[in-house]
Amino acid sequence: MKKIFSLMVIMATAFAFVACEKAANVDDKKNPGGDDNTEIPEGSKLATPELSETHDATSITISWNPVSGAESYLVSMPGNNANVTECTHTFSNLNAGTYTIRVKAVGRGYEDSDNAKIVVELTGLTEVDWFEQTLANVTEPVEVDGRVVNPWNGVYFTWKGTGVAEIRAAMFMTDNLEGASDADIKEQLTDASAVLSYVNSEEGYTAVYEGLSGSTSYTLCTLVKNAEGLECLVKGTITTAEAVASDAAKAWLGNWTASVDQQYVYGTGFINQPVDLNLTIEMLEGESDVVLVYGYSSLGADFPVFGYIYQGEDGENVLGIMNQSIVGQEGQYYYTWISYGDFIGGQYDGTQDFMLGEFPAFWLVMSTDGNSAESQSNTIKWNSNGDQFKALALGCGGWDGDQGLAFFQDENEVALPFYSCDVKNVQKSSAAASKASVRNANEFTLTPSIVVSNVYSL
Repeated sequence: MKKIFSLMVIMATAFAFVACEKAANVDDKKNPGGDDNTEIPEGSKLATPELSETHDATSITISWNPVSGAESYLVSMPGNNANVTECTHTFSNLNAGTYTIRVKAVGRGYEDSDNAKIVVELTGLTEVDWFEQTLANVTEPVEVDGRVVNPWNGVYFTWKGTGVAEIRAAMFMTDNLEGASDADIKEQLTDASAVLSYVNSEEGYTAVYEGLSGSTSYTLCTLVKNAEGLECLVKGTITTAEAVASDAAKAWLGNWTASVDQQYVYGTGFINQPVDLNLTIEMLEGESDVVLVYGYSSLGADFPVFGYIYQGEDGENVLGIMNQSIVGQEGQYYYTWISYGDFIGGQYDGTQDFMLGEFPAFWLVMSTDGNSAESQSNTIKWNSNGDQFKALALGCGGWDGDQGLAFFQDENEVALPFYSCDVKNVQKSSAAASKASVRNANEFTLTPSIVVSNVYSL
């Protein structure tokens, strides 16, 4: 029986590998076949060779014109040097990459010539007889490492080889590879050498890449190396099955109305000002149980928060509103949803705190008739001491990579509000969403009118 494993997806690009064949020797100092056998004065500097090259995926052959007075030629490439008498030399068994080769003429009684230089880029091997990779769609739900992988969010792959000594791989959205160099992708690959014993076994190694989106083309890029150091880059492309919205998710789609009694504004605190909310809930493209909720973000109606569909302990249809990162970057700031609330140790201490990290800030629990929902704020365990964080409001800010939070204000320097999580009067007004039925999260970026201010360090 094949052993099934699970690997998480990495988002990135591709890489390549090149090689050359070793060379024979070349021409002697009398340059047989040369057009110019004229004697040159003793002590003179030899002429610089004129280079040309031919190459394939793994080898480079350099050739040059005979140089009068030369007895031999020094051919050099980083880590690989030769002294030859022929006017050609081949470097073989090269991997993908850019190679700079230099040649200079040498003769007794003469000054060495200047180095002639030529640069060659090799694409590397993409197919060998000692390794193969196959991809296949998941056709029915399969449990892997305690998680269910569905046809639309997972792909089987098999690696089978003989004498594979090293293996690195990553799965990429095919569109993300456009314009990316193989060298760039090589840097994004993850070491998978821990499974070499399975790869080199009779059955090979079969696993599942999970966490994918439906109806999306993915490319698995795998770099393998054998005991001789020869590398090969293998790429396989496959399209996942269509993601069909679950019945639980479909029940949430459409337009809803809600209200909050107060808002939290950074630098001001809570403002007791009721606000009516018009919420639009749509499916996230390529997902079955993930939705986008418009109308709740402090950035306005065009910016969604993420919602994940859960089944409650008693079978309730629960929508968890996440403070998950949004798409968009300006300068050094990475924009992320931020929760406002209290860190507590048994009781609320009244201090104002902010929490980064992906977790449901609050829940909406749908009624049995599907026409209304009740809001519940969420308390999560923070550390082993029993301290907890209770989310009270949700908004958007920036993280500068050094634990600094930046909050947003509009062009009038008015801080954008965090909506309170204490949502009430959640009623479904229409089953038909006013926007497109499916949106892609990659569409959303921050507008130039929003500026960073009031940095608060955790």
